[in-house]
Amino acid sequence: MNILFTFDRNMIAPLSAALYSLAATNVRSDLELYLVHGFPACDELSKLQTFCNDIELRTQFIEISNYAYSEIWGTLRDEPHISSAALYRCSLGSILPKTVTRVLYLDCDTLVLSSLAELYDRDLGGSIVAAYQVGNALHEDLGVGPSQYFSSGVMLIDLNLWRKQNVEKRVFEVLTTMSDRLVWHDQCALNIALAGQVMGCERRYNYTFYPTRLIGDFEVPVILHFAGSVKPWTAPLKHPWGGIYCEMAGRTPWAEQLDLSPDAGMSPKRRYRRHLLRRFGLHWLARRI
Repeated sequence: MNILFTFDRNMIAPLSAALYSLAATNVRSDLELYLVHGFPACDELSKLQTFCNDIELRTQFIEISNYAYSEIWGTLRDEPHISSAALYRCSLGSILPKTVTRVLYLDCDTLVLSSLAELYDRDLGGSIVAAYQVGNALHEDLGVGPSQYFSSGVMLIDLNLWRKQNVEKRVFEVLTTMSDRLVWHDQCALNIALAGQVMGCERRYNYTFYPTRLIGDFEVPVILHFAGSVKPWTAPLKHPWGGIYCEMAGRTPWAEQLDLSPDAGMSPKRRYRRHLLRRFGLHWLARRI
């Protein structure tokens, strides 16, 4: 099972939580991780490599030049919570070894809560990518149907077809010629380049919390995705899934970076109970826990 993450320096701590969750829930001897970064060796990177060894994850760290990506990123809409490292996934056919013919890409702001085997082993039926289709009419005129627009935070990719159909070239053509239309950056570019070649997968494989969704629209996540600008590592008590992030991140060497005020110093169980009670509006009871 080949898993790909791309990251910059700022995402090492969240990535460590994602890696811990993966190791805890997917004990497979054939698990192979590719961690792609655009910065040189440093102490934090060495610490991450040691951590991967400690949790028995077989990893390959791949360093690439960020120069060309940062130039393209500079033409896109500024989003402080996203970096040019997101573009690395657009080159995965070139970056990964030719022997890798299938890969599951995961954003660093994800947690894996259950086995990925069912997703990874599914038949793509001739599609290049399987991904959760969130729906969006942004690029209907370019062949992306309103129900077909997908979230690129989790993608199962047939790399044989990706390379054969030169998807990488198509994606970068979109990035360089349509930058004014790419509201969601490379995600939009991937949707345009892959129009009609994406198989939908269930929401539980890319579960994002939407506060506007109606009660009853809940699935038990396999992959939890902290999409958007509110992140649990900057404000864990403001995110409805912040408790489980704290549980995973608290088992990594970057646990001290968690800002859990005003509950700092409490046991994780007590802290999470207080957080849960506050989410239900029971502030008076939370103060008594």
